Amino acid sequence: MSRILIEIISGQTMPVYIASQIVKPDRIACFVSKAVSNQLKYITNSIKTLEQFDEIEIDAFDFDAIYNTLEMYVDEYTEKDDEIIVNFTGGTKIQSIGIFQKAMELGLKAIYINSERNEYLTFQKGKKTKVEKYSVTIDPVTYLKLSGHELYPPEKMNLTKKNMEFLEVMKTHFSKFHQFLRNKKPNRLLLGSIIALESKDPKIKLIHKEHIFFEDSFPNVAKSNFNKIIYGAGFWLEYLSNEILKSINFFDKTYLNLRIKWKTFEISNKYKNEIDIIAMKETTPFLFECKTRKVENSDIDKLIYLRNEYFGRYSKLFIIALEKPTTLIEKMKDAKVEFILFSNLEEYFKNKNFTENPNIV
Repeated sequence: MSRILIEIISGQTMPVYIASQIVKPDRIACFVSKAVSNQLKYITNSIKTLEQFDEIEIDAFDFDAIYNTLEMYVDEYTEKDDEIIVNFTGGTKIQSIGIFQKAMELGLKAIYINSERNEYLTFQKGKKTKVEKYSVTIDPVTYLKLSGHELYPPEKMNLTKKNMEFLEVMKTHFSKFHQFLRNKKPNRLLLGSIIALESKDPKIKLIHKEHIFFEDSFPNVAKSNFNKIIYGAGFWLEYLSNEILKSINFFDKTYLNLRIKWKTFEISNKYKNEIDIIAMKETTPFLFECKTRKVENSDIDKLIYLRNEYFGRYSKLFIIALEKPTTLIEKMKDAKVEFILFSNLEEYFKNKNFTENPNIV
């Protein structure tokens, strides 16, 4: 006996993924029309836990043809003792109606994914029999594959003991040193501080009121290139923000410094392809830009582009910065980009209630 999940493939692939994680079938039968053949490729590339997919062509708008396709599949491709479950969430409206009606006539179980409420409805004999909550998680690589996009493999950063000392200093004393790291212009309270990463003798020293908070030197050139990232203007904020997001037990997992493969060369010239932090809550992506300088139009535009082109209209967008912006507040509000002060990051998510539950890409 096999458990078979029948899916109607459409432009929205997330309900297919969610159903596969709920049902855990031995086989998936994909009913697909010519217009959405690419989506089928995205799905088979994403659901790696399953090797067997049946591809069944289905008409997009002819009710009788749609209605008869399900019976044909059951007669020709399944055994009498197979458990068959039909997910009628996707497809055109007429596909969903035709498949659902025939499934009820054949005595099959049908499910509908209500992703707004994290639940699925079960139907048998023409009636709703159950409403159950589900908890489905997904990583950013699989999330993007479902819409035909890719991430570069993440680069491993092996932080040294000295690197960790620096990050610990910045966690507590960022207000003293962040402007110096960004502009390399010490004031009288930072007398003696130095950040010389481009010189023949790369080194860093952070001093405040004659107290040395941190110092490191690294004569090796390769090591100095690595430390240009660690001791540069922005990495400390990205790293510490990611650590805070991991610690609050709100997200399933967080990912630091991921790079997306842009669709075109023109786009790669317009936007940087690095996403500072992606945090996943079930099937919802939260995208974070971390800024040690003031927030600019380009920061907001980049997040909007990521949502529109790659992560879907229900993804959550955030900018984490050290000071509240004095401009662009209305633009962020209109674009649904939320601003968070780094000093308030932990409290923000402890007190925030995300009532909208977006699971459709």
